[in-house]
Amino acid sequence: MIDGQSLQSLNVNIISTARVKVGTEWNYADVYGPFHDLHLVHDGHATVRHHKQDFHLNPGVLHFAPGYTRASSKCESFIDHSYIYFACKLPDCFENLLT
Repeated sequence: MIDGQSLQSLNVNIISTARVKVGTEWNYADVYGPFHDLHLVHDGHATVRHHKQDFHLNPGVLHFAPGYTRASSKCESFIDHSYIYFACKLPDCFENLLT
């Protein structure tokens, strides 16, 4: 659990942010990256798989994928989404979020 004291030492570094519309080329298998991801879908649909679960990226839903996670993505038509890739400096920042 992150308490108020820990939040004071939180250091977030934004790596990249954009709004993009992509199609079937947005298919990646077994990607491993050091950054945390936030995706907000405006239109379309895609699926991201990590932690042995499929997560459906649908309009209006914010999706979080923790860094240092092996993931795959699949888009069968198109997805218009905004994303933020960021690094978080705090011991165990998101370690227990999906357990």
